[in-house]
Amino acid sequence: MTYKTAGNSGSLYRAAQLFRGHLNPSIFLLYCSAINSIAMGILNGILRVKGNVGELVFVNFGQTIYVRRKRGTLKPATVNKKFQQNVDRNEEVMHTAKPIHTIFTEYAGGKSTGRFWTNMLSRIRKCSNDDLETHLESLEDLEIFQNYQLSKRVLLKDFKLNIYKDHFKVDLEFKGHASFKNEENNCYYYELIAILWGKDKEITEYKSIPTPWFYKRNRKPRINVKFERTKWDKYYLLALKLQGGKQGEVSIMMPDKAIAIIGGGLLK
Repeated sequence: MTYKTAGNSGSLYRAAQLFRGHLNPSIFLLYCSAINSIAMGILNGILRVKGNVGELVFVNFGQTIYVRRKRGTLKPATVNKKFQQNVDRNEEVMHTAKPIHTIFTEYAGGKSTGRFWTNMLSRIRKCSNDDLETHLESLEDLEIFQNYQLSKRVLLKDFKLNIYKDHFKVDLEFKGHASFKNEENNCYYYELIAILWGKDKEITEYKSIPTPWFYKRNRKPRINVKFERTKWDKYYLLALKLQGGKQGEVSIMMPDKAIAIIGGGLLK
């Protein structure tokens, strides 16, 4: 691309053309080089800033200035249909995943949840559709801490969910006591975590109910917990948290804690 310059540089260039036949060739080349430097200096000084002028876009790249038309001025800009579908689907996935991640990070006590976020996204994106019910169902058995998994510490024998108009009950039966690497732990408790969504697919509330302390010297535990609900609550997600301790005091050791999602879907 060439530029027409105005002012002194144009006058000098025309003078060079006029006296071309009267100058020594080597002197003439030096003269033209000097004129070009002056012209580019003037041009760069004027157009140094990036920006638009009318339908033109000026882009500075080193000592070179590029000019192009605005996108869409010659041919309307279009978005690939498949690309737009992916954008829309990603919004649906994020709308489900982000609040869930935030809530479980809170229950994790600020501890790193590692690959929980990527594993959750992977499961949701594999769903056959983007109904919230399908998203939540896909998260069953998902561990919050990959290095401290609930499934390696707890043997769940039976899980029942009974749903009513104003509440739902969770009944959990275990095959035995929870196990811990820390031999000093002689007791533990569970905490049931429930997240509820309304018909508009927005979270209405989340809450948790802890159990009493269970001691290993006693018989294996069984949990029956009741959660209140409103007529607007339509979807749910349930998680089970395990916390180890000694003599009724919470252990601060990370391996003594585990959280996993145990169910989710429609509150029928």
